Amino acid sequence: MASGFYYGSPQNIFWSTLAKTLGVDEPEKSKEARLSFALKHRVAIWITLKEADIIGAQDSTIKNPVPNDFSDILKNSQIRTIFTEGKKATELFNKLAAPKIGQESVYLPSTSPANRATQAKPIFMERWNLVKDALND
Repeated sequence: MASGFYYGSPQNIFWSTLAKTLGVDEPEKSKEARLSFALKHRVAIWITLKEADIIGAQDSTIKNPVPNDFSDILKNSQIRTIFTEGKKATELFNKLAAPKIGQESVYLPSTSPANRATQAKPIFMERWNLVKDALND
């Protein structure tokens, strides 16, 4: 969290992708603007793992993962669909967190700079448009 908030790295295209998906302008880069944007559009953001051993930001090096407890957040909110961004997050969520809450996540391609090849393909936005579909249900 380079800016002290989720997806703060300037190379990560999460916020621009989410804005494009929703058909709105990208929020300013401040934590406050991004938080306001997420709340306005009914998007909750939380990290899959509470802790893990990892080298840098390389998902392939994750060892000893411990998932966050999503039970309270789901019990006290109107969240119906859970999306995970990236293959490793989806794998870990569905393996470690989903059994505890009885709900698997929906995979979204990563907005990380390491995933630029996929981001250029139509499937990238096709998957991300599932977010808009879920919010419109």
